[in-house]
Amino acid sequence: MGRPVSAIRYPPYVVAGPVVGLRYELHLDFPDLESVYRGRVRVTGLPPTPEVTFDLEALTVLSVAADGRGLPFTVENDPGRLIVRDAPATGLTIDFESTVDREAPIGIYQSPLGDGVAVTTHLEPARARRVFPCFDRPDAKAVFELEVVAPDEFTVISNAPARTKDRAPDGRGWTRFDPTPPMSTYLFYLGIGPFEQAEREIEGIRTICATARGAAARTGFVADAAARAIRFFGDYYGIPYPLPKMHLVGMPKFLSGAMENWGAIVFAEPFVLVDENTSVMTRMVVVNIAAHEVAHQWFGNLVTMRTWDDLWLNESFATFAGYKARDALHPDWDSWSEFCYYETGTGLMVDSLPGTHPIQVSVTDPARAAEFFDDVSYAKGSSVLRMLEGFVGEAAFRDGVALYLREHAWGNAEATDLWGAVARTSRQPVDRVMPEWILRPATRSSPSSSETSAWC
Repeated sequence: MGRPVSAIRYPPYVVAGPVVGLRYELHLDFPDLESVYRGRVRVTGLPPTPEVTFDLEALTVLSVAADGRGLPFTVENDPGRLIVRDAPATGLTIDFESTVDREAPIGIYQSPLGDGVAVTTHLEPARARRVFPCFDRPDAKAVFELEVVAPDEFTVISNAPARTKDRAPDGRGWTRFDPTPPMSTYLFYLGIGPFEQAEREIEGIRTICATARGAAARTGFVADAAARAIRFFGDYYGIPYPLPKMHLVGMPKFLSGAMENWGAIVFAEPFVLVDENTSVMTRMVVVNIAAHEVAHQWFGNLVTMRTWDDLWLNESFATFAGYKARDALHPDWDSWSEFCYYETGTGLMVDSLPGTHPIQVSVTDPARAAEFFDDVSYAKGSSVLRMLEGFVGEAAFRDGVALYLREHAWGNAEATDLWGAVARTSRQPVDRVMPEWILRPATRSSPSSSETSAWC
């Protein structure tokens, strides 16, 4: 079985930048899953500045207070922000309200689920600001302590395990969650709905699949794939899985294949409902997706990019590592031939087009970060990382990744930190070679083939 919640001790951490020791105590109140919800967030660990600026979008701020007194504040649009003056070091409390989006699958939105509906979130790259006022950037890691009031018949899911479920005075359910480890806002998850849950202990990992009612019996394959991937990456990184549980949530209305929310991965529903009638090709895709998102639980969640400039590295590495895990778990599937065809082949094709861009780009506006979830970031980037592994050797590359994760655990890092770690473990000029590959598009001169290994 997994470790008891009471035994979990997240290690001390330091957050780089102006926000240090940040904590959100978040209360969300849903009278139903159709209309307005209200929220209150108490924020502590604020920077000692005359003004504090929060990100927000599609939220109505009702009040800001601290130590029993109201504080002056201003709400501005484009970009949306809440400016609070005279915030004390003890922190402040913000009351707000918003609506569940019934159209776009971003922020906090409504999805069909079986015969009913659910509320779910998709917050990458910078949409946590649509759920509650926050510092919505990767380097502002914080501890989240969540409680949710919602109709009692619904299950509530988040990143951490639910600690208690009681009754609110009006008879609705009141679910309180354990605090999370420090994490970035885009990894926060909330799901409320008529879920059926199947909990399994697989290789020591507490794995919980949440689906529409009547479908949980079909989740054994994805649960096994995720748990085996967790075991694989724990060994590969040399760091045990740092959370006490893993939720795998199937959602009919979803923006992509899956999302790596820490401890609560959300999948497009078809990728969790796999049984004996499912084709081998679909099973291969499901293992790839599960391994990709599990790889992020360390590379991306435990150690997170400092800015959106390194979004490519987050996705490139998880793509490369997902194939590596799948090859280890199913060596008969010839995963690397598929990688060369789908990833390297696609990367070469898109990189030959006039509209290509460098693998790493400067993202000055978080709203534009989503533009770079593309084949240059995923396919070309993962191929370059595989090329790097071939250049320095598999053992040196793995040791470099493990060193990078140990040195920056619970915090943030940049691509140059990874190059430096791999350079140290391989004694190769990785920190000099890699900028040549990631900062130039293919239309410009590239390093000679003698400086690196072949693509495949």
